[in-house]
Amino acid sequence: MMTLSDSIKICYKKSFDPHGRASPSEFWWFQSTFFLVFLFALTDGGGYTLRDNIDKDLIVLPYFILIVISIPALLCVAIRRWHDLGYSGWMLLLNLLPYLGTVITFFYFMQDSEKETNLYGDIPSDSPDYVKQLDKLNKT
Repeated sequence: MMTLSDSIKICYKKSFDPHGRASPSEFWWFQSTFFLVFLFALTDGGGYTLRDNIDKDLIVLPYFILIVISIPALLCVAIRRWHDLGYSGWMLLLNLLPYLGTVITFFYFMQDSEKETNLYGDIPSDSPDYVKQLDKLNKT
């Protein structure tokens, strides 16, 4: 299973690379981190200011910059997650359907990775199935 820091590093490194596969842990760690940053920015920096005369926009601005910078990484990790499930990245367009698209996508993204190499690449190395496959190869 991928750690939080590994997930963030890989997702930003592959911000403009939709090729390959993303394991469930890579996707969910990155999505949850982004969600928390977004939630913090929406709450005006958590309502924390050092002094009353500091403009809250100055506190929230870095978070909005981070959100804008994260958009390509979010899209590419979602495409790679669809690839991990064996589907085309174009399935991401399901999210354009109000409500229903998000529910469908969430349902699929909760599924396990495909157990074998697929059209989009090898099993992600942090997947438990990858370890099982290596064990099989080592026993033969």
